[in-house]
Amino acid sequence: MIYSGCKKPDNTHPVIALKGNNPYTVTLNSPFTDPGYTALDNKDGDITSKVTTSWSPAFNQNLTGTYILTYTVGDAAGNPDTARRTVYVVNSAGFLSGEYLNVNGSCGITGPLTFNSSVVSSSTINNNFTIGNFGGFNTTLNAIYYPDRDSVSVPAGQSLGGTKSLVSSTIGISSNPPTMNIGFSWTDGHNMDNCTTIYTK
Repeated sequence: MIYSGCKKPDNTHPVIALKGNNPYTVTLNSPFTDPGYTALDNKDGDITSKVTTSWSPAFNQNLTGTYILTYTVGDAAGNPDTARRTVYVVNSAGFLSGEYLNVNGSCGITGPLTFNSSVVSSSTINNNFTIGNFGGFNTTLNAIYYPDRDSVSVPAGQSLGGTKSLVSSTIGISSNPPTMNIGFSWTDGHNMDNCTTIYTK
């Protein structure tokens, strides 16, 4: 008597499991280190070494944005699996970005100030951002955020329009809600004025 049989086909897909956070946040200008992954198959066992990865768009640590990292693997029978990790590249000063309406302030010479302003974080340099309509002067100044001491500096010498320029500034910030308390001095080459402004979203 002769017995014959057929081998049951392998239709079970392998499984990729991602380690670490998903989504994952990377600080602008810092490299991405993959938290890791595993790939297991019911027939082939551990096939982690066979996993391939691809980015969309191509990952750029020097440009803020959303990037998708795709992991792909196939077992010996050709059954595939795919997993995806969302990676955000962010500027640490990004929480300050936005519109600041009815900013209040005052200057010794010009008196009370009420104006709108906008803050835009840099897409290429971490901790850098711009303050639009700084002090109500209708000019945009560059600023730097220092996370270690939770403060901001606006480099002196920047133009406030015409002959006016920034002499100095002191800035304290808080994050909830995003607020900047700015004291600054400016000169037009003949006169100097001291001002204070409060930016609150």
